[in-house]
Amino acid sequence: MNVEVITCYGGFLRWQEHEENGCRVDLLYENSYQDEKISIEASMNSSYQMNFHFSGRGSSNGVVAFIDILTQMHEHIPNEEKADALLNCLQYGRTPLLSQLQIGKWLLRNKKKTGRISIVGAKALEVKIAKAIMRIARIDRIAFFKNNADAYAWLGWERPSIGQT
Repeated sequence: MNVEVITCYGGFLRWQEHEENGCRVDLLYENSYQDEKISIEASMNSSYQMNFHFSGRGSSNGVVAFIDILTQMHEHIPNEEKADALLNCLQYGRTPLLSQLQIGKWLLRNKKKTGRISIVGAKALEVKIAKAIMRIARIDRIAFFKNNADAYAWLGWERPSIGQT
């Protein structure tokens, strides 16, 4: 399916079929998860740009679902490639410490296919904990931002022109 980034809802890119503009990518993966605490929307295009939008609050079921989605996405990435990711947490409450540690452990095991990670809207305490984990794990490709525009610029991605927040 030929698709193009044409809309952005609350910072979550949606790659939709569009016939006019020459800027096209193939959608490789799209998934979502929702329970009583958290909602996760995820997609990845043929340029291995992963996009996540979180809303609600962290939960143990939510982190298991997030790691499962990440693992499924990584199955689509060739060994010689790395995927960049944008995690939009502007509508997200908090992440429990155990969940952060589980995500850090997953990142350590999957460093080879993990490129730059941009996290938008993380809470101050979560940023401190994440930076400590990053130092221990020697991961230096993660950056934190207050808005999507700065995150897109750091990743080198083109911003969608419609509905950008």
